[in-house]
Amino acid sequence: MHDPVSGDQSGSTVTTAGNEESSKLLSTETLFRVLEEMPIGVYIADKEGQIIYGNSEVKKIWSGMRYVGPDDFCEYKGWWLDSGERITSEQWALSRAIKQSEQSQDEEIIIECFDGSRKIIRNSAFPLLDEEQNVTGAFALNQDITAQKSYIGEIEHLAAFPSNNPNPVLQISSRGALLYHNPGSERFLSDLGYAEGTKINDELCDIVKETLANGKSRQTDMQIADRYYSLTFTPVREKEYVNVYGMDITARWLAQHALHKYNKLESLRHLAAGIAHDFNNLLAGIYGCIDLAQSECPAVDCSYLDTALTTMDRARTITQQLITFTRGGEPDLREDDIVSCIRTGASLAMEGTTAIVKYSGEERSYQCRFDTVQIDQVIRNIVQNALQAMPDGGGIITIAFDTITLLQHSGTLSEGRYVKISVSDQGEGIAPDVIDQIFDPFFTTRGVGRGLGLTTSISIVTRHHGTIEVESRQGNGSTFHIYLPAMTSPHSDSAG
Repeated sequence: MHDPVSGDQSGSTVTTAGNEESSKLLSTETLFRVLEEMPIGVYIADKEGQIIYGNSEVKKIWSGMRYVGPDDFCEYKGWWLDSGERITSEQWALSRAIKQSEQSQDEEIIIECFDGSRKIIRNSAFPLLDEEQNVTGAFALNQDITAQKSYIGEIEHLAAFPSNNPNPVLQISSRGALLYHNPGSERFLSDLGYAEGTKINDELCDIVKETLANGKSRQTDMQIADRYYSLTFTPVREKEYVNVYGMDITARWLAQHALHKYNKLESLRHLAAGIAHDFNNLLAGIYGCIDLAQSECPAVDCSYLDTALTTMDRARTITQQLITFTRGGEPDLREDDIVSCIRTGASLAMEGTTAIVKYSGEERSYQCRFDTVQIDQVIRNIVQNALQAMPDGGGIITIAFDTITLLQHSGTLSEGRYVKISVSDQGEGIAPDVIDQIFDPFFTTRGVGRGLGLTTSISIVTRHHGTIEVESRQGNGSTFHIYLPAMTSPHSDSAG
């Protein structure tokens, strides 16, 4: 060891050598002045291990000073940084230097200072030996590395951020080349249709160019395939490339979309309620007039009046659907197994067609509180919609029953257990630009129909404290999912 006092690199004996001028330079007063100015904390202990000196820096590090012997080193509270285990009196480096003549260097430990604060220090200790290698004392060095460790930890955290982030993190050049992507970007890139070595898609390229031109970060929400992302574009390195930070907001978007759709239906209900009741009153008056006309006319001359009554019956059907759509058609809720109701409604809707219905999961009981007449109307509307979607009304319609448990609020549904009824067809599917409108009153893409079936259906299911969701891809058919609150525990659940 290189002795800091004698300068002797071959031993550790403390001596003072040289001429008188050198002796003055190495005087005790000068050495202690140097110790006080050192930016590293220094302890000195005698051969018994009793601490006899601590410089200003060590007092600063520990927020005070205590001169104790080896048996009382436990007053210095410390823990090994790597294991977190408490350091005992015998394990302190200064104690090992005195008792075992052991050198310890750069041990990283956590200390509790005398004011209760905690720091990370680098601790070293060296024995002082005489010519016969007997321990005459020891000194310890403390260096506060708390800030350094904090900085390194932050750097490591930032360095690991892209890899550990479950959301997309990408770097895109000004020419649209993908310079970097983290593992969380795999699905995002797959949905984009990105192939290695190609440019990123045109829409992202345009945003990258605009971000580089402006030199400012920008945020945008974007739909990619069936997912929704919030993307932040940040220019870096003197406008050479852009960092893209993504967040999957699909669940939030669907919830907001469902709430928007619900609010829109609420507004339409108020409008339809007034129209339906006024129209119903007008129909009643017309019915009365036709009835009086029939009583005054010979039977052979009443054919036109009979036709008028038939037309009026159709008008009354439309009015009844509007009334059901509005709050006037509150359901008569009774607990029962919903499978029988669904099968009956589907059978009635299938009469006279060549299509086939297949069931899945219907062998179990699914208890709900529902209005039999209204749910019958719902399933007939949805099955008829499926039949119209398939060429010539033929094909297979699948009706599947299941139960799910929502662990948290989702869209218009509260948390809880639900019966899920899924009706799938083999039709042409629904175009993306109109799928959001299919539940709107009077909206239809076909020449037949009044555009009230699905509107009435979602109105009924909503008043049953459920909802209807639709999945569709053009060319691959559509699936309508009806959710109704379940009353009893099912045989098996799916978590949602």
